[in-house]
Amino acid sequence: MTKLIVRDVRSDEINFCLNSWLKSFERHSPLQGPDYFKVFHGIVDGLLATCETKVILADSTVAGYAVSMPGRLYWVYVKHAVRQLGFANALLEEIGFNEDWISPQPSKVWQHTKLGARKIPFYLPFGTL
Repeated sequence: MTKLIVRDVRSDEINFCLNSWLKSFERHSPLQGPDYFKVFHGIVDGLLATCETKVILADSTVAGYAVSMPGRLYWVYVKHAVRQLGFANALLEEIGFNEDWISPQPSKVWQHTKLGARKIPFYLPFGTL
């Protein structure tokens, strides 16, 4: 059985969070390539610097993370290899996420994490920066 630990992100893990968030979000962005990275790198970097970021470890390896502020969810990411194992649920539980929170797509967050859907479509909520 894999031992799961949820804790605050460490400074040496921020680049993993930044890179995976940018790569994941690019698939849903109308901008692509250099234009995308020019715009979104600063936004995501700023959110990681100001928000609470929790990581989930599986056997001492970062397997995912959640980025939030009290009452507001910005991003949840879980590595492909460990999806469908409850990691996103564990992160959301740790940060106290509930249906009253502001999130990019609240109903989909609940639907996908509670029902275990294969893909969680989180989008950056520009109005909440």
